[in-house]
Amino acid sequence: MIPSLFLAVALMLGLTLLETHASDERQATPASSAHTLTPALKTNTATQAGVPGAIPVTGQEATRPAPGAAAAVPATPVPTLLPTALPTATITPTLLPTLSPQTWKQWPVMPTVSAQLRQLYQNALADGRINPHAFSVLGDCQSEAEAFLGVFDTSPGLVALMPEERREIVAQFQGSFYRYNPAAKSGSSAGSLLFAPWNDNKEGKCLPGETPVDCELRVHHPSIVFIHLGTHYEARARNYSYLGTIIEKVLATGAVPVLVTKADNLEGDERVNQNIALLAAKYGLPLWNFWASVQDLPDNGLLPDKMLLTKDASTIHQIDALRALGLVWRAVQ
Repeated sequence: MIPSLFLAVALMLGLTLLETHASDERQATPASSAHTLTPALKTNTATQAGVPGAIPVTGQEATRPAPGAAAAVPATPVPTLLPTALPTATITPTLLPTLSPQTWKQWPVMPTVSAQLRQLYQNALADGRINPHAFSVLGDCQSEAEAFLGVFDTSPGLVALMPEERREIVAQFQGSFYRYNPAAKSGSSAGSLLFAPWNDNKEGKCLPGETPVDCELRVHHPSIVFIHLGTHYEARARNYSYLGTIIEKVLATGAVPVLVTKADNLEGDERVNQNIALLAAKYGLPLWNFWASVQDLPDNGLLPDKMLLTKDASTIHQIDALRALGLVWRAVQ
């Protein structure tokens, strides 16, 4: 939906306004007071000038505290409920300390991974059911490769300027950033990705009657899956149910689902992000709180249509996605 040229310009212009992030091994925590963006990027103008879509290349990153109330929200034990049909014989459900879904706005930006999911991943890896060098994104127009992560496959010069820890993530998943994916398509909702006629099957690799989600999981064998849906939403109960079905399909493969909150509130009552937080707590899943990443930006990082991301929000979207991917990948090793 967003042309490649626009993306490249957006990435370069966004540098002067972006706040730096914590290193991949650290996680942001709820703020104790209001905060503003700090342009503390260590840029090399001469080096970056000739690189389209330049991304911050500093290895010294400040922590981005998530927007929240005056005090941190206490952790609330929530049971982890992996579907019984999954191959989880060696995984015993336990109570994991999880922030309350009702206070999702104060959740950290970066995800964490439970020991159960690590075991699920390791079992699937040992069985050859997942590819440790593959990840997938299930989402709408803002998840398509051209608008999201494709630059990490198509711009090696840009990748060469990034810190070593980020180059390592790109190298691990090379080939997954820019590729055709029937489950990352403009206009997609959770329901449509479970609807076989929505599958355009452009490469002819999907089976007759196969849904976009089923085809992507079967063909690509991802080990980590971002579920990045909600801008195009269904009614509350159906949205929750469809997202739950997608989560269970991912878990059944042994891949690690990562739920992602959205920046917009087109539904008016924020019920989609609430559903995402409820499902993260129910299944004990990592959640990347993208909503929290852009709250300091003008208009919360949204264009006048209140749906598409501004150039600065798009850059944060890409950087935080790479960080979240790296955190989850390292956590399951």
